[in-house]
Amino acid sequence: MIFTIGGMGPTVDDMTLAAIAQAINQPLEANKEAIAFVNQKYQEFAKKGYVDDSKMTPAREKMGSLPMGSIPIDNPVGAASAVISKVEESTNC
Repeated sequence: MIFTIGGMGPTVDDMTLAAIAQAINQPLEANKEAIAFVNQKYQEFAKKGYVDDSKMTPAREKMGSLPMGSIPIDNPVGAASAVISKVEESTNC
């Protein structure tokens, strides 16, 4: 089991999910649920005045790219969803 945390926003240097994808041998893919979550959060942030624009930028879209087969989980605080990536169990260690 791996627990990790990435950057605190849509930064170009955050490679957390890319590293996880590589470690579990799954490509990153756009996840419709995760992208919708990010979009909704930025609309909320714009209404509250936390950001100037709710537009989905490439950096924000990146937060919706998850390792293939992963499940996005609600994040009540941030703009990126938490992620569960299941990997086949192995008896070889």
